[in-house]
Amino acid sequence: MDPSSTFFLHPGEYPGNSLIPLVIDATNYGSWSRSMQKALKSNNKLGFVDGSLSKFAKDDPMFHSWNRCDNLVVSWITHSLSTEIVNSVPWNGVAYDIWDELRKRFYHGDVFRIVKLDEELFSTRQENLTVTSYFIKLKGIWENLIGILRSYRQDTFVVRFLRGLNDQYSTTRTNHDNEAFTFSGYCIFLSATPGKTTSWE
Repeated sequence: MDPSSTFFLHPGEYPGNSLIPLVIDATNYGSWSRSMQKALKSNNKLGFVDGSLSKFAKDDPMFHSWNRCDNLVVSWITHSLSTEIVNSVPWNGVAYDIWDELRKRFYHGDVFRIVKLDEELFSTRQENLTVTSYFIKLKGIWENLIGILRSYRQDTFVVRFLRGLNDQYSTTRTNHDNEAFTFSGYCIFLSATPGKTTSWE
């Protein structure tokens, strides 16, 4: 199989792997999500969780390749969950559904993380640190804060976009209200809609 294919599995890719050192809890969803997305992207498997790769029908020749890779992604995700959380995740075997369940459950917890990081950002002082260490510490806090805020801004843009759609797209708006429409889903919608373009005008 072509190594550039989404369905290509490197010999070193197996279910027992832990892609990232983070284990998700109620306070670190933003950091966990960004780290896992980067890891999945580097393994060419991001499409299994961001909605850009749909599940193949069972009678499709590509179903077995899709199913094998999806099971692998499910394993990678569950290996980064605490025992308490992994026991509460629905075992439907589909990576996208598990990813979406985690997003719905923990995404809003980032509001508290934003407040904590903001307070930490303004209270951090050099004190006994070297200038370099102080800069690195402050930059780390800032990068975490910006990373979380960036996700919120994307969702805010999607909400504003959907609310301005004509009535013929009411189903799309309903999907968003049910928390099933993500930023990546918006991109897919835009590219698949006749007369629309992905360029900004």
